[in-house]
Amino acid sequence: MSVLGEYLELRVSVLCSAIAVLYLALWQEPSLLAIFVKILPCVFLFLYLGKKHLEDKQWRGEVSSLETMLRLFGISSSTSQEQRSAKSKKESGSKGSQRKALKRRQLREGVAMGLLWSLIGDVFLIWINVDVMFVLGMLAFEVAQLSYIRGLGFSSLKKLRGAVLYTVLVCVTVLVLQEASLPFKLTVPLYSATLTTTLWRAADRYEEDDGRSTMQKSCSVLGALTFVISDTCIALSKFVMDVDPMVASAVIHVTYYLAQTLLTLGAI
Repeated sequence: MSVLGEYLELRVSVLCSAIAVLYLALWQEPSLLAIFVKILPCVFLFLYLGKKHLEDKQWRGEVSSLETMLRLFGISSSTSQEQRSAKSKKESGSKGSQRKALKRRQLREGVAMGLLWSLIGDVFLIWINVDVMFVLGMLAFEVAQLSYIRGLGFSSLKKLRGAVLYTVLVCVTVLVLQEASLPFKLTVPLYSATLTTTLWRAADRYEEDDGRSTMQKSCSVLGALTFVISDTCIALSKFVMDVDPMVASAVIHVTYYLAQTLLTLGAI
């Protein structure tokens, strides 16, 4: 069975993404309907990720369904921690297997939190042409990227790769922000650095044996890369060139929803 055919939530998310791309390109006036249409794909991605988390055989029976879902929000009671600690002592699995399972769980929690903060950012960016709302949306996505970074971790560091990515970041940022106002010159580089770190961590994690398949790790890398492309398109259309609003909206949202879908598939 294909990945897209496996769960209803993912298929609905893909359908909602297509509807959102068309709607937001054709009707660009801010409204409650626009907010609803824009956030719906990520809502279903979160539900899909939560369902996979609940069905994970590694953790089935370890805690209640409620506790498992709460962990996606970074919430865990001390009682449940004690239960897991007691259970882990009884398990005969190898330390390597437990480490891989823990890394995958951490990745899911990070992506889940990233999706939730992305929803908040999506609401603000409905008013993308209002500078204050744009900055607030960017700050929400800053937290989302930090959540993705937390999920991906720093256990494997390729410093040369990071240096190359940050060098490219500096060059692109200088070119894009030449005509931008001071608030954007202060906030955009910070977000860009965080976004670049997400790509760096996803690329480094690809080479790590964390229990995921090659396809899943590829999804994480491609998701982070597509996120960079999407946000670069936003920066170019806002600060550098005049682009037809319909075309800009379509390109930005196609790449954005693709990025979130790939990051989610990389974490299941």
